[in-house]
Amino acid sequence: SLRPARTGLRPRDRPRRDATRRDAKDVPAPLWRRAVLAACAAERPPADANAAVRAAAKWSQDQFGLEFVRLRGGGTIDTALRAALTELLTAGQVREQAGKLRTG
Repeated sequence: SLRPARTGLRPRDRPRRDATRRDAKDVPAPLWRRAVLAACAAERPPADANAAVRAAAKWSQDQFGLEFVRLRGGGTIDTALRAALTELLTAGQVREQAGKLRTG
């Protein structure tokens, strides 16, 4: 039988031409940080960490085909995005301002 190459992408389905869905375990840490930064740089920034994680997960789904149906607390996606948010807050790349999380 033919097996997919180990590229980090799984060719199960193709949502658009030349795109492949990703499994959360295949996503490297820099992409999680990019997702959190994108969520916090949005026109309407998230109000708290939970909203930031949800927005970052949605951005990841739209931008690089992250595959999930429901965001589970303590799951792979939730844990990775919270770790990325913590790193960005510690580094000062994301800060809380006027009750919102913003890049900066």
